[in-house]
Amino acid sequence: MGNEQSDINMFRLVGNVGLVRPAATPGGRCIVNFTVATHYPVWNSLLKQRREETEWHDLIAFDDVAMRLKKEIDKGVRVEVTGYLRTRHWEDKNNNLKHWRRELIVQDFQVLPRHRVGAEREAPGASIPAEAADSDRHQPGADEVRVRVF
Repeated sequence: MGNEQSDINMFRLVGNVGLVRPAATPGGRCIVNFTVATHYPVWNSLLKQRREETEWHDLIAFDDVAMRLKKEIDKGVRVEVTGYLRTRHWEDKNNNLKHWRRELIVQDFQVLPRHRVGAEREAPGASIPAEAADSDRHQPGADEVRVRVF
């Protein structure tokens, strides 16, 4: 196949779980609809300030992955989620309008350790102090800076 590249339809998100809505189809197929929040820095050049924006993603998992999700995740849990994008479309029979919806279909996930503000990536061998790992209340101090390494 030479230098040809194949198409890729995939996503990878790392963030915090929001809503979790388990469901089932009339045929008994297990489904979990859930949201994941990701954060990214935005620079305001007028105010010369950096602030953080939050993006919410709607995800869907089916069957075995959905069963695992039901057992392992809850609001606030940090996860890494991978999967593919799917577009559904349908026509509203009442007003003949066409609707389109882009869906993020989960193929796999991993529950991650609790996120610590101020440390996007830990240096090899670094550890989180027990009090920070066990606390939801850790707030950044004046000397802490959030840095995202890409």
